Formats: sequence, structure tokens, C-alpha cells
Amino acid sequence: MEAVPYLDLQAQYDGIRTEVLTALQEICESSKFAQGPGTADFEAKFAAYCGVDHCVSSNSGTSALHLALRCLDVGPGDEVVTVSMTFIATAWAITYVGATPVFVDIDLSAAREPDNLEAAITSRTKAIIPVHLYGMPAEMDRIMAIADRHGLPVIEIQRRRTEQSTETSVSAVLAKLRALVFYPSKNLGAYGKAAL
Repeated sequence: MEAVPYLDLQAQYDGIRTEVLTALQEICESSKFAQGPGTADFEAKFAAYCGVDHCVSSNSGTSALHLALRCLDVGPGDEVVTVSMTFIATAWAITYVGATPVFVDIDLSAAREPDNLEAAITSRTKAIIPVHLYGMPAEMDRIMAIADRHGLPVIEIQRRRTEQSTETSVSAVLAKLRALVFYPSKNLGAYGKAAL
């Protein structure tokens, strides 16, 4: 019996082949493979698309989370609440800064479960990392409301752009960081690993 492929990257490539090869040729001819004008252009365009001032690319989602935690001064003795159903890189990034991951369970529909979030928050909690998986978004309005009540920043993974709720406080919006992962199997994948 022939296995059904998890995803068909070849079919995706076939539809954008000319555009991809043109972009690759430009990069190869410039010999600016990392941090060149193509990277700067992408960061500026993606920041504009997301309605933010800055966008910083990284080599992977793990590095993007690590950087976000460092920016928030999360470190040894701190706790970061996240979901139990996520790729191990979420926990890796938390431990890279010396903090302890605190896992909350999700419900059977695989929705990100804010009901368990509040009970996991302690005096040592320094951040919350909800994870959007398989096209199922976390309940961000509820998560942001809980985070705002406790004065905690939220680092959001794999979220598409949405308009901010008018009920979300300014402090929560200013403290919020997003990491968008472009691993080939993600909803918006790349060739190789990349993240913002």
C-alpha cells in the first residue's frame, strides 16, 4: 500500500516555480545570502503587513522565541506558561534562558485552552506563550485578558495578522511579541527554516 504524503511541497512549488527561481537567481548573483537587501526588504514589507514598526528575521522559530524571551528579561527562577501540545522547541527556548516551562493542557478539540491558564500562573510567571497549531488559533482575546489582569507579556506563535481588539489594554499590546515560523510544514512555509 502506498503511503499518503503528509504534504505535497512539489505541487506547491510547481505553482510558483518561475517566481521562486527568479528570486533565487537574484540572490545567488548578488552573493548576499544572509542579511542582504532581500532580507531587509522582506522584513520591512512583513512589518508593514503586520502593522508593526519592526520585524526581525531569524534562522528558526526556536531562535525567535529565545530572542523574544531575552527581550523580556526572562531568566533563571522565572516560569513561562505554555501549552503541552507544541513542538519541543517551545520548551527549549524557555530553558535556554534558564526559565522553567509550565505546561497547560488543551481540550480534545485541540483548541488552546485558556480555562487552564489562570490556574497555572504563579508569582514566578514572567510570560505566556500560546501556540497556534494546524490552523487552529488560540483564543487570544481570552488569553490577552488573563495576561492583562496579571500584568504578563504574551509571546504569540504562528498567528496570522488580525485587528487588535479595542478591549485589549495598551499595556498588553505593547508587551506582546509575535513569532511567525516558516518551517516547510507550516501554513505559510519557506524553503528550509526561517522565522520572524
